[in-house]
Amino acid sequence: MNKKFYIVLLVLAFMGLGLSLYLAWEYYQPNEIGCPLGEAGESIINCEAVKDSEYSVFLGVKLPIWGTLYFLFILTLLGYGYFQDKFKKVQEKYNFLKYYDKLTFGILLWGALFESYMTYIAFAKIEALCTWCLGVEIVTILMFVVYLVGFSLGFKKERTLVEKQAISHKP
Repeated sequence: MNKKFYIVLLVLAFMGLGLSLYLAWEYYQPNEIGCPLGEAGESIINCEAVKDSEYSVFLGVKLPIWGTLYFLFILTLLGYGYFQDKFKKVQEKYNFLKYYDKLTFGILLWGALFESYMTYIAFAKIEALCTWCLGVEIVTILMFVVYLVGFSLGFKKERTLVEKQAISHKP
């Protein structure tokens, strides 16, 4: 994948990490979360209703903590991808790194599906939206889309290069 795609993905991942850290901090504060697009009770925008819902906890841990861990893991993966050319010796020693693209795709897909599910829960079950949570959801889905585009363009470029080499070696 082109380095420019990694830069976009890293920027998005830092944005997601920032939003997740902010939400994690807010979730443990006694006061209400301030929603930038509305006040509680005035519209469907109600961060406090989302925060206080039974769906804000997964396996006993509040969702922003999971989000923070998710983005830290993604940043690690993307950092490795960006500096992949500098890790030749590590790649030779640890064979599992050949699955990097599949692992990154899987983690980003899981994140996009989970956030899509949480958006559905917010609409259908909680009947309220949190603008900060929507920010995390948008960033997560955008990361998946950018990765798909970058990966498919890189794959297409590699395939074209292989085809050109095959044509140049014909007798």
